[in-house]
Amino acid sequence: MNLPKLDGMGGDYNLALTSNDCMPAHVDNRDALVALEKFHSRFNLVDGWRQFNDNKPGFTFRQAETRSRIDRIYLSNEFMRDSSDWDIVTPNITSDHDMVTAAIMDPIAPFIGKGRWTTPLAIIKHKGFKEEVAQELICLKTELSAVSYVRGFTNTSNKQTSWKKFKE
Repeated sequence: MNLPKLDGMGGDYNLALTSNDCMPAHVDNRDALVALEKFHSRFNLVDGWRQFNDNKPGFTFRQAETRSRIDRIYLSNEFMRDSSDWDIVTPNITSDHDMVTAAIMDPIAPFIGKGRWTTPLAIIKHKGFKEEVAQELICLKTELSAVSYVRGFTNTSNKQTSWKKFKE
């Protein structure tokens, strides 16, 4: 079978892989567990949170007296090398599940380092620059005021795109 390479996948699997992933401890449907394991083996995917947290309990679903880790992110080894900050957090939306999160770095992104982007002081002190920026800020303020989330906005007319256009 000629299947494409899979870099990762995540979601609610409704299965606790091991007895460490649920409380009280139990084993979920064996056939379902075997099928999921075969799938991960076929695509060389790793349970990222478990890889970074050994046997630490980290429950993503709570119901009455039970707890389980049934929400997971699986990544290929290449992506695992570039991942960090694995966590389980409560989402900002109403849900009966907590969310698995991770930071995945782009391995070819340039290193920027510490610090911040700044405009050289000589440019900031330049009278023509100050006047032009002040005029542009007045235009931006008018444009931002015209965008109303009550009346609606589009992908091309919203506060984020106006701000981005201003910075460019």
